[in-house]
Amino acid sequence: MLKVRQRLRKNTDFSRVYKNGKTLSTKLFFIKTAKNDLKNTRFGVVLSNKVIKKAVQRNKKKRQIRNALLSVAKQTQVGYDVVICVKPDIALTSFAEIKKEITQALIKIHFLKN
Repeated sequence: MLKVRQRLRKNTDFSRVYKNGKTLSTKLFFIKTAKNDLKNTRFGVVLSNKVIKKAVQRNKKKRQIRNALLSVAKQTQVGYDVVICVKPDIALTSFAEIKKEITQALIKIHFLKN
């Protein structure tokens, strides 16, 4: 699980990333990134009722995404806020595919340190 300091919690933070962030679109996600003035990178996951209707399944997918982010969090650049908006194709996707897609997307936007 991501630590509290690694998570976006407030609506104002999400709004700032939506307004000022850069966007990357993949098969499963829209990823928005924006600089913050902190010494750590924070992540937020948005998965709406329109994507997955049942709360149990929706929360399971959010946990899987956060777990995938946790595995790459130590390799990310410092001082960014990242919002991951989930597309409907996520419903039938396995954890391995989610992790692979997140890693590839973060590499594509030069967000992971080598």
